[in-house]
Amino acid sequence: MFKYISIVLLGMSLTGFVTHASASSVTIPNSFSSGTPAVAAEVNGNFTAVKSAVDDNDSRLSAIEAGSVSFNLTGLMDYVDDDSCSLIRDFSGYSYYNTGSGATCNAYMPVSLPHGRTLVNISCTVFDNDANALNNIDAVYLRRSSLVTGTAGTIFTTPGSVDSASLQQLVDNSPGTGTAVVDNTAYSYYLRVPFDESVSGNLIDIRAYGCTITYQ
Repeated sequence: MFKYISIVLLGMSLTGFVTHASASSVTIPNSFSSGTPAVAAEVNGNFTAVKSAVDDNDSRLSAIEAGSVSFNLTGLMDYVDDDSCSLIRDFSGYSYYNTGSGATCNAYMPVSLPHGRTLVNISCTVFDNDANALNNIDAVYLRRSSLVTGTAGTIFTTPGSVDSASLQQLVDNSPGTGTAVVDNTAYSYYLRVPFDESVSGNLIDIRAYGCTITYQ
């Protein structure tokens, strides 16, 4: 035998509230009339429908909160713009050094990050098939510069590239202590990409394509 509960007002209130607030995503399976007793199972069914909708919306909001931004590295600029380090930006979507000094050629690029978000990792796509194993991309750094003091610090540091005939990903999943939360009121952000050219020459086989920064 069903257990009957005289909760007429509760049943009416629940139906009216949910229909108004979430009519597009919630279907209330049971309705109640004034003066008619409600079956506990029917009331519970209404609560279950509401809970399912709330859980679904929570999952959607959580998915929206996580995200990423990507940057093509044809936006890189020379630290020293002269013949000792000549940066080339190719229309195919990568940058490389046409000439080098036999040392390290540094390239930089400002980036825009969403304020208040927590940075999770950085992943950069590069190519390194230079005939000399001493030539490579040392690392990719995500850095921030204080708008108050002018001092700079590092958030992410990827490993360096290795000799390979295929594209490779340089990844860092561990932001520096106290640097993960983006604060655009106090810092500006930029990428630093040092191309190590221990053997002087054309570095077309060492290319920087792009980076993706993930946040939550």
